[in-house]
Amino acid sequence: MPFLGGRLALEAVAKGNANVANCFTAELFGLPERMRANVLPLVVASEEPLPLLPDVPSVVELGYPNMAQSMWRMITAPRGTDPAIVKKLETVIREVLENPIFRKEATTMGFFPVFMSSEEMAIYLKEQHARAESLLTQYGAIGVKEVE
Repeated sequence: MPFLGGRLALEAVAKGNANVANCFTAELFGLPERMRANVLPLVVASEEPLPLLPDVPSVVELGYPNMAQSMWRMITAPRGTDPAIVKKLETVIREVLENPIFRKEATTMGFFPVFMSSEEMAIYLKEQHARAESLLTQYGAIGVKEVE
């Protein structure tokens, strides 16, 4: 059954109203403990087990290396923003992401921050797009003409 987000799907599993949910790790750790106790994580869609869920296998461990992925967020600015402003923003963002207090809090919520410069992120996005396009084509989700 469809849900408007992983959190609602997780709540349905925790309450016994659904049998399975697909969610972000942060959504699991965002549940109240009394609800989280009713949810059994089966697999994480990463290359390696997560530190917060060391006994839960990764998709790679289960033999599905093409299914490994990560959740990422990015901060954007309008195209054409002064490079000096971009550099300043990157410096401040890196400082926050490397702050031990921030890292500890983020990790306890299921986030594992990694800093990328705007140049690194542009390369990463191109790689992720190519990877997704390849997988979607391989499994027939794109590149197939619809029958009229």
